[in-house]
Amino acid sequence: MVLRGSKIHPPQDVSELKQRIHELEDEIRTIEKEEHETEMDLATMVRHELLQDDPSSAPTQSAISQAQAHINTKLLQSLNALLQRVDALEAEQKEAKNQLTEYNKQYKTTMQQLACGGVAGALARTTVAPIDRIKLIIQTAMGRQEAANTETSIVKTASKIVREGGIKSFWKGNFVNCIRVFPYAAIQFASYERFKHLVSINITERFNREFGFLERLLSGACAGATAATLTYPLDVIRVRQATFNDIKGPIDAVSRIYGESGVHGFFRGWVPTVFSLGPFIACNFATFDYLKATFIKDGNTKNANSLLVLGLGAGAGLFAQSVCYPLDTVRRNMQMPGNNYNGTIDCIAKIASGPKGILGFYRGMIPNAIKIVPNNGIRFLAYTKLTAYLGIPTTKIRKQRKD
Repeated sequence: MVLRGSKIHPPQDVSELKQRIHELEDEIRTIEKEEHETEMDLATMVRHELLQDDPSSAPTQSAISQAQAHINTKLLQSLNALLQRVDALEAEQKEAKNQLTEYNKQYKTTMQQLACGGVAGALARTTVAPIDRIKLIIQTAMGRQEAANTETSIVKTASKIVREGGIKSFWKGNFVNCIRVFPYAAIQFASYERFKHLVSINITERFNREFGFLERLLSGACAGATAATLTYPLDVIRVRQATFNDIKGPIDAVSRIYGESGVHGFFRGWVPTVFSLGPFIACNFATFDYLKATFIKDGNTKNANSLLVLGLGAGAGLFAQSVCYPLDTVRRNMQMPGNNYNGTIDCIAKIASGPKGILGFYRGMIPNAIKIVPNNGIRFLAYTKLTAYLGIPTTKIRKQRKD
């Protein structure tokens, strides 16, 4: 049988997990059918042996005794074969059921991680929506036609937002942002746990390495690239709606983007996005994971101080944004219409040769840093507390073997 001696290999995604569960259920049904067929074959064989005597032949007592001994021997052999087959089938059935239980558990855990990550991301982003809009307007000033007249200080930009649209305009585009952030954060957290498990199996165990900061970086980079690619069009819509007052809503933004560049318009700046968000998420998750393992006993956040978790998340975000902010500026300007950039390299060159020079890559960094502190802290705090409340197990990391 296929299952005999097999090992459980973690599926790569939810769809593969569901497919594997269905396959295991089919395998269990097949094993049960084989058990029934084996029992029926044995019963048929025994009836044949008992009825094969010819009534008209009048056999001697010796012949009858020999026939009975022969039948008993064959019956004993058949029973032994049946018992061995039943034992084998029961072992395979037990293994299949154990695998089915394991995959059902993995599927439930993945779905819970997605939900917790999505809720944590939406909650954090709604909290910091005002400062995020200020940051976007300052950061993308060079990529808009009214750049020369755009206020670049936090106070003046905030005053202009209130003057033009009132307090509620600080949350303009937040609905679309939450629609984007929910799956974005969900995929980040769930895929980070999955990639940590895969890296632990394929790298740390195979090469007898400690699961350290580099392994966390690799897991975070893979999670970041996955999340950024799947949710990028929603990010383009959100940025366009947040930076242009004449856009009435998400549908209007979609219509304008498609009218300007077609489907390609929804992926403008995708390359710098992957190269900026990938490292950012890698640094962010790796730093928080490393700090958690360092400052929280056994990395268990279930009973950890909430302020400590909040601080670790904020510190991880500040470190990550300091390293990766220039590429974030490039991708934001690439998303703007009418920017006349001929690709990522051209965008980098024009920002560097602009009025602020190299400092142009750090436009809006202060409000972004102010946004990162509560956003990252709230996000990690909400996720860790939600997963602890639901009893979701954390990814177990293999420690280096000491020879």
